[in-house]
Amino acid sequence: MSDSMLERAGVTLDRLLLLSQIAERGGIMAAANGDATRQSLMSRQMSSLEEALRVTLLNRESKPYQLSGDGVRIEGLVRDFAKDFEACVQDLVGGKETLVIGAGESVILWFLIPFFSKKGNVDLGRIRFRNMRSRDAVRAMEAGHIDLAIHHGRDAAEKSVTQGIADIDYRLVAKKGVVKSDAKGKALNWKSLTGGLKVRVAALEGDGGTRRLIDELCERNPNGPQVGMECTSLPQILGACESGEFFGIVPEIARGEGLEFFRLRELKGEKMGLAMSYREKRTETSGVLRAVVRALGAG
Repeated sequence: MSDSMLERAGVTLDRLLLLSQIAERGGIMAAANGDATRQSLMSRQMSSLEEALRVTLLNRESKPYQLSGDGVRIEGLVRDFAKDFEACVQDLVGGKETLVIGAGESVILWFLIPFFSKKGNVDLGRIRFRNMRSRDAVRAMEAGHIDLAIHHGRDAAEKSVTQGIADIDYRLVAKKGVVKSDAKGKALNWKSLTGGLKVRVAALEGDGGTRRLIDELCERNPNGPQVGMECTSLPQILGACESGEFFGIVPEIARGEGLEFFRLRELKGEKMGLAMSYREKRTETSGVLRAVVRALGAG
């Protein structure tokens, strides 16, 4: 070890871990929290580390400075070491490591929090949620920024393990009393909603499968309810429905005060497929991750 790079002047654990902060925050400016003095200090630390390693770690042509390709490779090794070190020490002292899970807001609220609140699942470690879009969660997991991604089934990981965990039906949702129906227990149809129903539709923006179906139904029934609000999340749709001025289409796991959920014939076969993705190497060193993966896979 006499010629080890870790023994070179300028190479410290703090400076190596600083790479992870820069990668996680998206740049050296964000890692410094906008503090110009701290940013200047970080920049000098990175320069000293680059000189010691003889590797360019920062792309100084980007604004703000971000990791270079070589910096990304080294940061991944540092991050894995830090996670494995924490897992090992926590195991030795009988503690629980922190597992970072990335998922969308609705999945966190309606799927993950109830899952981890169930008796038997409460001792799966310390969980930290990060609200992320489906594809962003997969990318963050593959980059090592989070431990586990819960995402739409269509967004499979390229270099990691992806496993389906749930197929969730969709439901029509409206404030209690807004949708009048005598068909107790039976599925409604879109055409039956057009008769005298004055509320508008709250729908997700974009061109997802459910949104395309809503647009098609609105076009087919021009005298019926039309999209009157575009939302960026499913909880926003529930908030709109709680006003009594809108109804929407959401996964059946959704929960809201004063709302009713109905089966809709046109939604037959429409499902929200949930999957989880993780790096297999992390499961070899993290007992908490192994336990969570096993529990989620068992449903």
